[in-house]
Amino acid sequence: LLRQLYQDWLDAHGPGFVGETVEGADGVVRLGGRLQQRALESLFGTVRVKRTAYGAEGHDSLRPKAPILVLTAEGKSVPVTKKELRPQTRRAAEAKESQGQKPPKAGQVQTARKREAMVASVYEIDRHERTAEEFLSELRPVREATKKKRPSPQNKVVWA
Repeated sequence: LLRQLYQDWLDAHGPGFVGETVEGADGVVRLGGRLQQRALESLFGTVRVKRTAYGAEGHDSLRPKAPILVLTAEGKSVPVTKKELRPQTRRAAEAKESQGQKPPKAGQVQTARKREAMVASVYEIDRHERTAEEFLSELRPVREATKKKRPSPQNKVVWA
């Protein structure tokens, strides 16, 4: 499912066609039109990436950058009180208590009284390109670091 969602996202962003020509940072105007496709191995499986290449004789081809897709999820076991337990789990906990089983010691929580809390999000973000010096300056104390504005997430969706 995640592989297909990623493939759909890549397809929805298209091959990166931005016009008939592109001027590179080197000042060379490149013509577009060559559609290239390659396989990309992701955490979710192999996907196909289609990109429009802009080229000029004697110069490297350019391919417009697409934003980065970020998929995150985090889970944590959290203890719940007896009244928050599901009815079936609550009955099982009450039955154990009536059978004389002792409650857990301080600092211990029975696994039957824990639930997995999950949060997931999907968003796009532009690349945050930095030089080695800029990267290292971020490791210094805040008063010495030079602040470079980071790109903000776009099209963010969160599930809990």
